[in-house]
Amino acid sequence: DEASRALGLAGETLTTAQRFERSLLQIQVQGARGQYANAWRQASAIPEPRDPAQASQLFHLQQQMALRAGQPVEAVRAGLARDRVATSESERNIARRDLLNDLRAAIERGLRVDPAASREPLVRGWLAGRPRATRSERARAILDAMLLGLLAAFGRQREPDQALGRLD
Repeated sequence: DEASRALGLAGETLTTAQRFERSLLQIQVQGARGQYANAWRQASAIPEPRDPAQASQLFHLQQQMALRAGQPVEAVRAGLARDRVATSESERNIARRDLLNDLRAAIERGLRVDPAASREPLVRGWLAGRPRATRSERARAILDAMLLGLLAAFGRQREPDQALGRLD
């Protein structure tokens, strides 16, 4: 409540970047209160910023709130959007690792993931392939050891999304 009040005190003299940051903070406050469905709706209503760093920040928050709101397909879409706006191979690898880790954590919290919920092959691949590959500790350790190398190899492809889709 104190955070919401403080955010409300910020006047309309804010810059565009400051208004954007305030919007993200308001969403995070809703998430901290456990109001994930509202936080997801609010996050998904924000248009994609032109600045790649801001867009990445927004898509990561959308990904997290979608998973908390029980929307794994939307979370993967947000993760893929974050991947799309990455400006370097390193950022792309971080976005993919975050998506994998967030999906893994959501499944461990009990989120049911249905790959058939999406017609998009890449989204289905993330929903179907990753959870099975991370069920046991040993499988997770093997995947973690290979993940950065795999992502780097995909990132070196002329069309990394298509290469990843062909893996499916």
